Amino acid sequence: MKKFIKDWLMNFAIIVIVLYVFDFILYGQGGNKVFIFQLLFVTLLIRLLAKLTSKFISLYYPVLEYLLEFAMVNIVVLGSGLLLKWFRLENIWHPILVIAVVYAAAFVLDLTRTNRDIAFINEQIKRRRGFGK
Repeated sequence: MKKFIKDWLMNFAIIVIVLYVFDFILYGQGGNKVFIFQLLFVTLLIRLLAKLTSKFISLYYPVLEYLLEFAMVNIVVLGSGLLLKWFRLENIWHPILVIAVVYAAAFVLDLTRTNRDIAFINEQIKRRRGFGK
């Protein structure tokens, strides 16, 4: 549960940073506080759906898994955005671009964490083999 909350808040932080940077670059302003709480709820929904789908969908092709997860995130964000009036249909490319940037950043962080874990495990294996001789 602690890892789930940590990952959720990490994703939320990345999303907020990217959105505020995009908002400042495109419009020269920051977001409002109601939007932040809506975004917190949407990121929680995404994390819960990702956790659920990861239990039921285990594909042999990791690229396909990432594409399915990316599609799920797009559906949730675009559906929530239209429902909560975050954007208009004529600017639909903005959220898709932001989703792609956030997803890429989260993917790089996940890849970095995985590589660090692999290096740690390999180091532990080397140490144990050294003690066994």
